[in-house]
Amino acid sequence: MAASRPRRTTGDPRRGVEAEAELPFAALHQLLYSLLPRSAGLDEGHRAVFDVVFGLRDCKAPSVMTLGIAVLDLLSLAAAEQPLLLLLDDGQWMDAPAPRCAGSWGAGSPAAP
Repeated sequence: MAASRPRRTTGDPRRGVEAEAELPFAALHQLLYSLLPRSAGLDEGHRAVFDVVFGLRDCKAPSVMTLGIAVLDLLSLAAAEQPLLLLLDDGQWMDAPAPRCAGSWGAGSPAAP
């Protein structure tokens, strides 16, 4: 039996930027930018959510819960490939919608073992 190799963790450090504090979803874009190519693996509804919040589609902004679910699905896709760690520095410069969305990620989610 071959010895199992430890899985590498993807670290993705990001910084809050004062100049972007007034731009809706700027912090979320910073956090998820490197993962966005994986959004092709999401269903059309969740891809559309990202297109709207990142300005690629002109529609009404989704609810925090809808966005939170799309983000969780994207994070799940990325974490299925390898462990994932998101880090944010200078969080006080996050735009207003980002912390509300991030708060929904843990709401009702089982704790990781």
